[in-house]
Amino acid sequence: MAVIDLSLSTDPTVDNAPAISAAAVPGNVVNLPPGEFAIGATIVSRAQLVGKGPGETRLKVMRDALPTELTPTGLSVRAHIRHIGPDASSENIRVIGRNVNKDYTPLREFEHAFAFWGVTRPKLLRCRADFVWGDGYYFGPPDGGSTPCVDMLVDDFESNGVGRQNGAVAAHTGVGQIR
Repeated sequence: MAVIDLSLSTDPTVDNAPAISAAAVPGNVVNLPPGEFAIGATIVSRAQLVGKGPGETRLKVMRDALPTELTPTGLSVRAHIRHIGPDASSENIRVIGRNVNKDYTPLREFEHAFAFWGVTRPKLLRCRADFVWGDGYYFGPPDGGSTPCVDMLVDDFESNGVGRQNGAVAAHTGVGQIR
């Protein structure tokens, strides 16, 4: 297992998502520094992402909404952090979206601060989601498919101003704990 202490730009015009995604490969533990960092695209993680605390490590969307991605079956999704693969996790991270009016908009309801797509042993620990259009977190299959998450753990998750719901579990098998 490699531990990576990532340096990110605090310049609000610099998209930090590519740097985080590049480091978040299987087996890595990616330590994110304290501060507020702009993201302009989905962070795709196959690793453990660890911040300094939800008030300390803040990932903030650069524009009104992240770019829409279409899944192979045509489902429109937007995820701030999308975890795929075994043992992917987020810990001590705050995601800040742009839904400051706390609106529910069906066209944006599949925006998730933290999405876990068919992950085995996913963990979401001491994280927070503010002002996202959809769910604070989502556990389930990608693309409405049939691959569930297995043995998930959510602990000490908070949300404020999410447009849809605090969290969604669409498909899960094994032991699931939400505390």
